[in-house]
Amino acid sequence: MLTEKKIQSQYMTKAADNSESKLYDPAQLLGFDMYKSVDLKTGQPSPVPDHYISLLHYAESEKYRCVDERYRQYILSLVDSNEIILECSGISNPSARSDWLNIRTPVLTAGLWSQIQQNRHELSYFASTPNIDTTIPAISSPITTVLSWYSAIAGINRVCVMGPANFKGPLYNNDKVSKGLQDASPHEVILFMNANFSSLINNICLNYFFSIAWSRLRPKDTIKDQILRVVQYCTSGIIFLYEEEAHMQYFGSIMANAKKEVKYIRISP
Repeated sequence: MLTEKKIQSQYMTKAADNSESKLYDPAQLLGFDMYKSVDLKTGQPSPVPDHYISLLHYAESEKYRCVDERYRQYILSLVDSNEIILECSGISNPSARSDWLNIRTPVLTAGLWSQIQQNRHELSYFASTPNIDTTIPAISSPITTVLSWYSAIAGINRVCVMGPANFKGPLYNNDKVSKGLQDASPHEVILFMNANFSSLINNICLNYFFSIAWSRLRPKDTIKDQILRVVQYCTSGIIFLYEEEAHMQYFGSIMANAKKEVKYIRISP
């Protein structure tokens, strides 16, 4: 089909043809959420993350992040796969990120991981199939990376960042928080949807191309319930951000029997 060929040309690759492998289609409608955006009307972080109906949808929107937010929001507003394909196969937008070709692979890797985690039934073959081809082989490198994560002896690296829910910033130790996440080298960062500070960590994850999993507060949950539930999924420790010693002591009492490594970072003077 003409539009498919144009997309493949745009990504400077040709379609895979190994019939013995599983075939992954980045245009398939398997939606997922990940990064939050700034509300163009209020200038404040959106309370909910962006929703992408496919990996292709995600990739096209990320090409314009921070350089043309209005056009990026327009792409996000598209809910039909054919509309997205037509948009992708058009003339390249001159305001796209100048570094896109350099960051494309880590951006796609983060998106692919989030899509797999939020569509585990449909994409379960990633955890069990050693050879996966794709209709757009620019996705081949991200696929290889994800497969290596599944096969690693150390397992999946999930890090949770927690802290005072009402903290709005700025982060006093922003560099230290960034370094803490870089040192952890997570495959996935777990954040609380209901915590204001999570929008600040969202920005760090964007800068370093870390995938985000958002934890939502359940109707009958207390904050303690949510913490203990999320801790079960943290395979590589927890980063706890605190303003006062009392915050650290409270969290320490919750974590007393959790047997998880916790790194404490002060975020206020």
